[in-house]
Formats: sequence, structure tokens, C-alpha cells
Amino acid sequence: MIRKSAELAAILSFFFPGLGQVYNGEFVKAFLFILGAMLFGSLLGLYLTVPLWIWAVVDAYTSVEEINCLHRLREAAGKGKRGTADAA
Repeated sequence: MIRKSAELAAILSFFFPGLGQVYNGEFVKAFLFILGAMLFGSLLGLYLTVPLWIWAVVDAYTSVEEINCLHRLREAAGKGKRGTADAA
């Protein structure tokens, strides 16, 4: 498993809300952030667009941390299962 970069995900979302989520493989969430940014940007101006943008950056960063943690746990569990099967 290739570890994803939380910093890169945050930077991508900084440039465009939802792009970091695409990098994470969270396509539904990315679609919602992109749609929200377009709707809020066109209808309500910066009042809701800026908080959504910040949320997208923070979410991209924290999601990568969670994804990487889950992959490490799965790898550790897989190694443990193989180790016990080899010993039997």
C-alpha cells in the first residue's frame, strides 16, 4: 500500500475544494464539495464558500490520516494472520 500524503491532499483542496477528496479516492464526498462550492459561490458569495473551502482542506487532511491508519491496521492484521497460519 502506498501511503498518501496528507499535505498534498490539503494543498489540492486549497486550490479547489474537493480536489483533495478526489486524491483520497472519496469521489462522492469530492462531488459534494465541488457542487457545494459552485452553488455557494454563485448564490451566496463568500459567506458560505470560505467556510466550505476551509472544511474541504481540513477534511482532505484528516481523511488521509484516517485512510493511512486503517491501511496500517489492515496490514498489521494481515501479517498477524499469516504469521499464525505459518506456525500451525
